[in-house]
Amino acid sequence: MYNKKDYNYFGKRSNFGDPRLRELELVIFDGLMPEEARRLYPDAYTRREQDKFGFRIPNGERYEMLITRVKPFVEEVLDQYSDGNVCVVGHQGLNRALLACLLGDKLTREQITHLVIPYDAYIKVTKTQVRVNAVVISPIRQHGLEYRL
Repeated sequence: MYNKKDYNYFGKRSNFGDPRLRELELVIFDGLMPEEARRLYPDAYTRREQDKFGFRIPNGERYEMLITRVKPFVEEVLDQYSDGNVCVVGHQGLNRALLACLLGDKLTREQITHLVIPYDAYIKVTKTQVRVNAVVISPIRQHGLEYRL
């Protein structure tokens, strides 16, 4: 893994704080509710709404940049931990990027930025020789959204 700092957590080897797993850098929008961002930065907000995947907030990131940052992590995990369990905790943008990396070209730019991932959900990924399955499971809402490659 990128961050070689290992910790003994519940008696198991764990890696924490991989910088590739930072959330999408939204800079001027950080900490703002959508209504506040629209009011304070109307031009940037409108441009991002028109092209959420491609628009780069000043000094921030596009989804494309986030996916490029996350992809090597996903490849490492799939390669190194194919027979074990891995838990990655992330926010909405990061989770969308993880799914985009896992599902490859099956998703359009528009679909990536609008993937439904409830805040209480986790994503269960299984890999076989033929495909990668990703199921978004929401315990509170009691539903699963299945994405397959």
